[in-house]
Amino acid sequence: MGLKVLLVVDTLPVAATERLRDIYLAAIKAHVALGYETFVVQSRAPWRQDTADFLAAMGATLVPDGDEPAPRPSLLTLVRDPLYIKPNRMFQRLMHAVTTYFARDGLPDVITGLMSTKYTGVPAFMLSQSLGVPFTIWEHLTHYQRPQLGFTTKRRVRRAQAASDRLFTVSQPLLENIRRCMSLPLPQGRVLPNPILDGFFEPPTTALPEIETFRRGRYLCAGWTNWRDIKRADIFLRAIAKLPEDVCAVIAGPTLKSARRLLEELGLQDRVLMTGSLDRAQIHALAYMTDCCILPSDHETFGMPALEAMAAGKPVVTTVSGGPETLISEPWLGRVVAPRDPAAIAEAVLEIKADPTAFPAEKIRAHTKSTYAETAFSGYWQAHYEELLG
Repeated sequence: MGLKVLLVVDTLPVAATERLRDIYLAAIKAHVALGYETFVVQSRAPWRQDTADFLAAMGATLVPDGDEPAPRPSLLTLVRDPLYIKPNRMFQRLMHAVTTYFARDGLPDVITGLMSTKYTGVPAFMLSQSLGVPFTIWEHLTHYQRPQLGFTTKRRVRRAQAASDRLFTVSQPLLENIRRCMSLPLPQGRVLPNPILDGFFEPPTTALPEIETFRRGRYLCAGWTNWRDIKRADIFLRAIAKLPEDVCAVIAGPTLKSARRLLEELGLQDRVLMTGSLDRAQIHALAYMTDCCILPSDHETFGMPALEAMAAGKPVVTTVSGGPETLISEPWLGRVVAPRDPAAIAEAVLEIKADPTAFPAEKIRAHTKSTYAETAFSGYWQAHYEELLG
């Protein structure tokens, strides 16, 4: 067997509807496909049999909680890291579980915190110090753009990032934001983009008759995300209001009440369908149904909806928001506009609608598959570990 890797996640998304499920699965599957002994530990969830079975089916092992209760942390530990005194003492449990398990099984060659420095990079750092093995962080959160890190958390995250042997971020803008927000040079910083599962390149098997009925042959724009305030459903709606009557739109995912009120104020009930939350199969189907994906966010670190649309061969209109603009690396992939500008979004949609041959579906899909699909993603991990470990 090859490399032994310990992956730290916050909570493994087992249910098919859970957020970030595909990204976690692709990361774990990539390590297993490369022949690595792959172990996973959760920082914010205890060991469960269904989670262990879920990982075992992929060829990975969920590190069990220790048989004995974790020892109480020392006063020095509490002073250095107050997270130990939280009610669930999650880091205490994690550290005890990992050190107990690998004392019997032999140390991992590398520890990697997936997706969030706050909950995975920090324990990866602490485990690295305790076990004496290198560690990496793969970061995707937007805290560094706004920023939204408290003093204690920022200090903890900064220490972990500065000490990391590799700090991967999902986009170059995110890496630059971290350097600026944390006042760190981070010469070990690299870009490792989010992946998309191979199955997304296949035609969907799920039907969305409600959307097809609503569409009525019109040009369909769509956007899907958790429409928090930074995602700007209001900008999306105002852009649609500036487009002709033969353009309609679907907004999928949880929306704020203010967005529904604006929908009525603009009189767009016949032209915009708000579906609420969709599962992964339905998102897959929507990506293939739409003519153009719109991602109007103020802040993103990558922009998975844009990547999903591209996997379906569809062009994207996105804003300069910290990540998705890097996905639209060629003019035939879509358009990038300034944030908070509904008129610019509407103009970009009209440009794409007027000349669909300038955005060839097969070319978009082929580019996306060669750059972001599971095979490419596995290759990125392999290259990174070879560089790190020699």
